[in-house]
Amino acid sequence: MNRVLVISQWEIKEQMAGPAIRCWEISRVLASQVPVTLATPNKIPAGLQAKTTATCQQYDPQTILTLASSHDILFIQGFLLEQYPGLQKLEKILIADLYDPFPLESLENPQETELTLQWQRHLKNITTLNRQIILADYMICASEKQKDYWLGCLTALNRINPSSYQQGNFNHLLGVVPFGISEQTIETGTKRLRGLGAGYGIEENDFVLLWGGGIWDWLDPLTPIRAIAELAKKGIPVKLFFLGVTLPETNLPQMQMGHKAISLAKELGIYEKHVIFNKEWIPYEERQYFLNEADVGINCHFDHLETRFAFRTRALDYFWAQLPVITTCGDTVADWIERYDAGIVTGFESVEDWIEAIQNLQIPSVYEKKQKGGQQLQESLKWSTIAQPLIEFCKQPVAAVDRTNRKKIQQACLLSYFPLVERIYDKWEQLGTVRLLQKVFLRFLKIMVPQKK
Repeated sequence: MNRVLVISQWEIKEQMAGPAIRCWEISRVLASQVPVTLATPNKIPAGLQAKTTATCQQYDPQTILTLASSHDILFIQGFLLEQYPGLQKLEKILIADLYDPFPLESLENPQETELTLQWQRHLKNITTLNRQIILADYMICASEKQKDYWLGCLTALNRINPSSYQQGNFNHLLGVVPFGISEQTIETGTKRLRGLGAGYGIEENDFVLLWGGGIWDWLDPLTPIRAIAELAKKGIPVKLFFLGVTLPETNLPQMQMGHKAISLAKELGIYEKHVIFNKEWIPYEERQYFLNEADVGINCHFDHLETRFAFRTRALDYFWAQLPVITTCGDTVADWIERYDAGIVTGFESVEDWIEAIQNLQIPSVYEKKQKGGQQLQESLKWSTIAQPLIEFCKQPVAAVDRTNRKKIQQACLLSYFPLVERIYDKWEQLGTVRLLQKVFLRFLKIMVPQKK
């Protein structure tokens, strides 16, 4: 049976963000069907190891290639091929996880002020992404909308070609595997959010909105904060709780939106009164206690390209906890909520829509109706269900039919970006290596050595 190595670029630990969570959950669901090793840059805590049947193995630059050599299938995401270029030389079956179109996130979160430096980072991101697409035997993404985006990329990078086109609808090359919902029933009884013991100032009769993930720069926490301020003026007992402000990884890019959100809450006089920021990132296994005590889960974002192709992963936790959802329009989750009537979808940056949505969900009949809509989604989004395309591929892996043409594909992509390289390549084809080097050397001498008059 084929052995699968799921390689996480991020640490698997109590506090995790989306990419690490995805590696953790995918390794768990795959391990029920095929032999799986979860490779991480840290030693996974014993408490977490006890929750998976996958073998857990710490790696470092000295051991990663040996570990990968002992497996048949490599599952990668992020910058792993850049960090460990030897992985692509092993000729293993390669699965690339494209659920996060990170170049779009990067454009919404420029770390550099100079445009030249922004271009450098962007080209690095694009090069990283292109390498995965060129080398992968199989890829997964998070939605049908994303699949259309990646099919465009596959076309541009010559992965849709005479060889691969004969295989049919491209499900053999690109599958849809969104984030999933836990198979376990959410735990009840442990109080972490409400009452004096919790320490957040949230009373039992408060109507609590939960922001379940990070405050990333491409998201919009400002609009719901403004809506809460308006409702607070009317004396409505509503609270907005942000589950985590401090990022779980020290090497993640610093986000400014969290500071903007806190500043706005202070400016409106509702900081720590109606809008509460939990400073530390909540451990992954403990998030259920906060979900269980919330009334509504929320997402809010801006009208930009990242939104169109994003997949708001923490929304799945809301469905797990059977919470109605308020979200902004424009992404896949918003489409689901409208289709299943699992919450309320607002316009971009519309404080009025948010006020109306919050008030409507305080009506018991409306709340129950939206809650039932979410329950319909819950069963279809469990990890064991949504991971089926990936499970089937790992059971019967097939090398990409155009694998033998990878060098040609890489050359074609390289030449399309760099006309100078194209000229050199053409000369090399005409002259061969030795004669080309002779001509370069003679040209160098002509430039550097003074000519006699």
